[in-house]
Amino acid sequence: MNKLLALIALAAVLAACAMQPVTPPLATELPPDIELQQPRVITMFIGESGATEGNSVVIRFLEVLEDSRCPIGAECASAGRVGILADVTYQQESKTAELWLGETGVTELSYVEFPGLAVFLTAVEPYPRVDVVWERVTTSATFEVRFAGP
Repeated sequence: MNKLLALIALAAVLAACAMQPVTPPLATELPPDIELQQPRVITMFIGESGATEGNSVVIRFLEVLEDSRCPIGAECASAGRVGILADVTYQQESKTAELWLGETGVTELSYVEFPGLAVFLTAVEPYPRVDVVWERVTTSATFEVRFAGP
């Protein structure tokens, strides 16, 4: 009888564990060796550049590659994603990168990494709506520049 109760208890524990959703790591998690200090936030429109104090990091928002996010007011099978192309320069090194938010694959990143810092894409606005059509040139991107710890 005790063995039967133990088996039932074990089955209940295993069933509870199986019901817990597994959360994959977010694409916006910090890359190795980057600890969050005070992030610098920069927002710009397509074609514009922005920089941190002293121009140590310069970001240029080049274009929107894809915006398949489910519009507000619509019913969609998936949440979708948005991807942009940006050029990031730090200490005379420049990287052009595709940055993604939303449903992304394993190879798609939301950040550009340099020794000692990472630049994250944190928002692309406006968010699509079923009742509004806008020009892509009015799209803005927000970035966070995160420097390595002290």
